Amino acid sequence: MLAALTLMSVNLWAHTELTTSEPAADAQLQASPEQLTLTFGSQVQLMSVSLVRGDSEKVELNFTRGSESMQTHSLSLPSLEVGLYTVSWGVLGSDGHQVQGKYSFSIGSEQGDTNSHQDHIH
Repeated sequence: MLAALTLMSVNLWAHTELTTSEPAADAQLQASPEQLTLTFGSQVQLMSVSLVRGDSEKVELNFTRGSESMQTHSLSLPSLEVGLYTVSWGVLGSDGHQVQGKYSFSIGSEQGDTNSHQDHIH
């Protein structure tokens, strides 16, 4: 029974995961992207999104949390300088579960730890 409950929990979590992004995780771009696009495994409400250059330089985004659930969320980006960027996001799935994650991409030749990460919050 414990195995069945564990499998159910994993299945509930799996459908709200980030399936694709543009720029993609670990991408090494030569020029600043015009948009940030996050696509999830199901329709979700995008609750938060932030972009940080390097360790602490926050990039201002024109993001307003909405109540609409969509599978793909896109934001226009300002012109980004050469560097390593980390995208952090938080969503609310249609099942009421919150999921947070982050990933990195770089512009130019700067690289760093670009590991993707996703957390499931109850």
